[in-house]
Amino acid sequence: MSELVSPTAGLIVASFLYRHDLVELDKLLVKFEKRHRVLCQFKHPHFPMKDYYSKEMGPSDKLSRLYLLGLELAEREQLISEKIWADSFEKSSSPGGARAVNLDIGLLSLENLVLATGKNYVHRIYLGQGVYGDLTLLASDPKMVSLPWTYPDYSHSQVIDFFTWGRKILQHKLVKNKLV
Repeated sequence: MSELVSPTAGLIVASFLYRHDLVELDKLLVKFEKRHRVLCQFKHPHFPMKDYYSKEMGPSDKLSRLYLLGLELAEREQLISEKIWADSFEKSSSPGGARAVNLDIGLLSLENLVLATGKNYVHRIYLGQGVYGDLTLLASDPKMVSLPWTYPDYSHSQVIDFFTWGRKILQHKLVKNKLV
C-alpha cells in the first residue's frame, strides 16, 4: 500500500497576453507583485495563439505576451485560489469592460507545469471550485517537454527553455530549504 505524502512545493508562473496599446505593462506588474514577488520575466515574440485571442481582444499586432516566474515556493493546492484571483485580476485590468488582459496562472513543479483553467477537457483534472489543471509540460531530463495538447505558445523551444531553467531554480530552492 502506498503512503500518502504531500508533494514538494512549486513556483507560481504566469503569462500575460495583453493589449499593449490599452494597458501599461509596468502597472500590470506592480499590481501582480502585490500578490507575488517575481523572480524573472521572459518576453518572446512567438505566440501563435494571438490570432485566436484577437477575436476577443482586438488586432493581433496590438497583443504582447510576457512570462513570469515567481520567487517564492507555493503549495500545489494554492493553484485553485490563484486561478480565482487571476480571473479577478483580468477583469479589473481591462478598461471599459473590453478584455485587454489574459492571465494564465500555473504551478511549475519538479515533475511538470500545470496551468489553471476554468474549461474542462479530456486531459484536464478537476481541482475544485470550478478550476481544472491543464498538464502543459512534463519534466524529462534534461528539459521540459510539450505534449500533443500543449498550447502552441508554450511549445516553442525558447519558452520550454525558460521553464526548464525555472525548474532548475525550483530544484535549487528545494535543496537549499532541505525539502528534497
